[in-house]
Amino acid sequence: MNWEQFRAILWLRWRLNRNQLARGGSFAAVIAALAGVILVMTAFCVVAGAMVAGFLAMKHASATTVMFVWDGMVMFVLFFSLVAVVTELQRSESVDLTRLLHLPISLKQVFVFNYLASLLSLGTVLALALMLGFATGLVFSQGPRFLLAFPLVVAFVFMLTAWIYCLRGWLLSLMVNPRRRRSIIMWMTI
Repeated sequence: MNWEQFRAILWLRWRLNRNQLARGGSFAAVIAALAGVILVMTAFCVVAGAMVAGFLAMKHASATTVMFVWDGMVMFVLFFSLVAVVTELQRSESVDLTRLLHLPISLKQVFVFNYLASLLSLGTVLALALMLGFATGLVFSQGPRFLLAFPLVVAFVFMLTAWIYCLRGWLLSLMVNPRRRRSIIMWMTI
């Protein structure tokens, strides 16, 4: 990976975001900053709540109960991720690949950057906060054997976001035709 080109892509994304905020005015900048602060505060609250739930509720729980709680969290994250795919179908890539084809930039770098930018979504942050907080609570209540849950949670989130990024790209390529686009959105909503 050419790091100078990757830094140029990062600078381009930062500049586009800055110009978009400048066009929106100071009110849009305040709203964006407020949304970021709310997201961070929500993530901290989710981590704290999941830690307390993992510590207090799972202190004397059996292995089967712990497994069912993890299964419920995974199902919740999967459902929330699929809802996010439906709502994000309108959103474009962070850096559009078609606009960079004439530049001497590796498309792998642009793909990696767009994937990393897609990790900063509400669902990913909250899923990671929920699962890592619950795993921390389980470490305190059930013992250090649950330290193995941390790499598993991170691997699960990366695996899930990679598949969702792939699914979103595939659906966007199918929806070039406006008639097919309406049909896909309608069937996914149903």
